[in-house]
Amino acid sequence: MWGHLGGAYYLVVIFSGAMWQMLAAQVLLAVFVAVISAIGISYIQDLLPNMPGYASTLYSNSSTIGRLIGSLVGGGLASIVGYRYSFVLCFILIIISLVMLAVSGRHPLNEPEQLTV
Repeated sequence: MWGHLGGAYYLVVIFSGAMWQMLAAQVLLAVFVAVISAIGISYIQDLLPNMPGYASTLYSNSSTIGRLIGSLVGGGLASIVGYRYSFVLCFILIIISLVMLAVSGRHPLNEPEQLTV
């Protein structure tokens, strides 16, 4: 459900004709980022229940690398084809990620049990 907020934001930005529409859409983006950040780390920790520190670090590092690469790709794409198409790409990526999340389900990693002495 929360992914729909991200999709709605990008749709508004893609079809907006005035700056005030883009500014109003920032509310959708703010809620989307706040919720997805909290859900993302929880989701990764659920996949690795016996390794919460590893899961948190994996999520944090992946988020940082994703933001760095995303900024470079988005800026490069915007300079080549225009900023509106970079938002179209983001919308497509959100749709792909929602489909992947719906199809994958939640399957925790089978980890060997630790021996207790």
